[in-house]
Amino acid sequence: MENGAKLRHHGSVCAFVEMKNDGGHHRVEQARHKPGQVKRNQNREHVVHEAVCRLPELQVVVAQPKAEDHNPQRDGFLHLVDDNVIPFRSGAGRPAFEEAFEHGVDQPGQENAANEEAQGLRPFHERVAQKHRVVPKFHGPNFAQNVLVPHAIGYLCRMNQGSSPKLPPLGPALRLGVLGGGQLGRMMVQEAMNWDVRVEVMDPSAEASCRHLTHRFVQGDLQDAEAVVAFGQGLDVVTVEIEHVSTEGLQRLADQGVQVIPLPQHLALIQDKGLQKQAFEAWGVPSAPYVVVESLAQVDAIGFPVVQKLRKGGYDGKGVQILQSPQEAQDRGFNAPCVLEKAVDIDKELSVIVARNAQGETAVYPVVEAVFNPEVNLVDHLMAPASISPALEEAARAMALKVVTSMQFVGLLAVELFLDREGALWVNEVAPRTHNSGHHTIEGNVCSQFEQHLRAVIGLPLGDTAPLHPAAAMLNLIGEPDASGTPNYEGLVEALELPNVHAHLYGKSTVKPHRKMGHITITGPDVHSVQQSVLKLRETLKVRGSNPA
Repeated sequence: MENGAKLRHHGSVCAFVEMKNDGGHHRVEQARHKPGQVKRNQNREHVVHEAVCRLPELQVVVAQPKAEDHNPQRDGFLHLVDDNVIPFRSGAGRPAFEEAFEHGVDQPGQENAANEEAQGLRPFHERVAQKHRVVPKFHGPNFAQNVLVPHAIGYLCRMNQGSSPKLPPLGPALRLGVLGGGQLGRMMVQEAMNWDVRVEVMDPSAEASCRHLTHRFVQGDLQDAEAVVAFGQGLDVVTVEIEHVSTEGLQRLADQGVQVIPLPQHLALIQDKGLQKQAFEAWGVPSAPYVVVESLAQVDAIGFPVVQKLRKGGYDGKGVQILQSPQEAQDRGFNAPCVLEKAVDIDKELSVIVARNAQGETAVYPVVEAVFNPEVNLVDHLMAPASISPALEEAARAMALKVVTSMQFVGLLAVELFLDREGALWVNEVAPRTHNSGHHTIEGNVCSQFEQHLRAVIGLPLGDTAPLHPAAAMLNLIGEPDASGTPNYEGLVEALELPNVHAHLYGKSTVKPHRKMGHITITGPDVHSVQQSVLKLRETLKVRGSNPA
């Protein structure tokens, strides 16, 4: 291998890698050392682990061929590929792969050793769950489907996931980029300032909330791959505050050595609510019965009432609606690719935030209960802890953790759940970032969700999720239905006279109807007293505008 890189072989297998030389040509090379005697505790997963984790510039290449003969060593290696244990990218083709593989097993007597090792790998195969068959195309439009397949061996992860490149020390030398400059990015920057991390932000709006807090601000289209690449080149780490970004651009940055968290394929999956539903099904995570449709002509596929969700582009209550009848569907249904879900008889809407770093460490926040404003389909306020039994608390946290570990997600994931009137839990959808349901953690928990996100992204030990108060609540401040112009926060001074009330304004220069402008956090000795404070504040706090209606 070039540059003196060495790949140690502990078992009867070769790792094949695609390398780029200075001339830009691609070739497939076999590892330099031939396989030696098999040791049962040193087998092929160590070889692939080194190719993936110790040499992040390499790309493991297989084409998923089916062997016509039955060389056990090759077949065993391909089984690991087929079971999605070994990461791969297209590019080698069957002839190149088979030729390289045969060159690595030409020693007499090697087949017996390979047979023995293939038997040793049987437990790995047995642990691979029944999966949906997909054709992975890592750089293609469907590469997010790789995430649908469960992983049998935790540390044999996809490229750029299992082991992070070494980053500069915490402080001004670390260049952190954020795609999105809204309120979530603003609160992330405020936390990063505590560690003297210089955050650089890209956002399409010249009036982005965190523009004046950033070390560098770039105005650009988050879904333009070229703009994302141009922004991210030279950065150490890139993360997001909104999922609607160019995954193609992020993958190109990852290929150039920029650490990207969340991974591009995770973002691509979450961007598509249809793939989300398929993932929940593949992982055995309960969610509402559904069908995926291409147009409004299929809106009656599972009857009415039905929840219609745009597969892509929905955000902050937009792109989701309940249709009660065929006539209502014809009047206002989305004529686009959608997910149709059976309407759940909801008792409570819950949320769990989970962090996971590249080392596989996880941290789960207590369950919170969200109360929605049905007119605008936005969270009105939330309560922490949720008013559910300890058994349901444990089940909800376990369900959220299962989603994160099944995906092998790295970063911060908000898992939205429904509790139905029969006491069953259902996953609604997920968000790969800080979330409205975690704003109370700034004052309410030892480590806020924004600090936790940074810890996961930078690779620091995860923080303590324990609550600091017996109860906490968050009240969203949104623009009144007729609000426009410069915001006027009516009742804010009076609210700040109350004990344990904390205001967070998002730095938005203009108010619009139902626009999120800030939030209030209330902490207290018990859920009842905090809830009473919330109900009082929501009647007195109003966000109006300078322009009369």
